[in-house]
Amino acid sequence: DGKTYAVKVVTSDTASSAERQVAANLRSSLKAQTKLTLNASTDFLAAGESYNSSAYEILIGETKHEEAKSVFGSSSFNGYGIKAVGNKIIFCFSPADEGKELVSLFAGKEISDKLSRAIMEK
Repeated sequence: DGKTYAVKVVTSDTASSAERQVAANLRSSLKAQTKLTLNASTDFLAAGESYNSSAYEILIGETKHEEAKSVFGSSSFNGYGIKAVGNKIIFCFSPADEGKELVSLFAGKEISDKLSRAIMEK
C-alpha cells in the first residue's frame, strides 16, 4: 500500500556489513512483495533518549536490545533463525554465516506474507 509503518528495522550501531545488507534486503524484499515501507534505524541512543521495549521492531543481528541479547545468549541459538520476543522480531545469525541462510529462509513468500500481515496489524 506504499504507507510507512511504525515498525522499524533496527541494526546495531556497530553492525557488520553483512547485518546492514540483511536489513537492506529485508526492507527491499518486503517493499517489493507487499508494498510496505519500513524505516531503518540503529540501536544508538542519543543523550536523553531511552529504550522503548514496547515499540514494534525487527532487530537484525546482535543489537543492544535485551530481546536480542536473550536470543543470542540462548543455548538453542543454532547459527541462524527468526524469533519473536515481546514486540520484537529478531533475525539472528552467526558472523560466520553472514546471514546467507537467513536471507534464503526469508526469501520464501510465506514468511514474507506472515511478517507483512503482522506489521499491518500493528
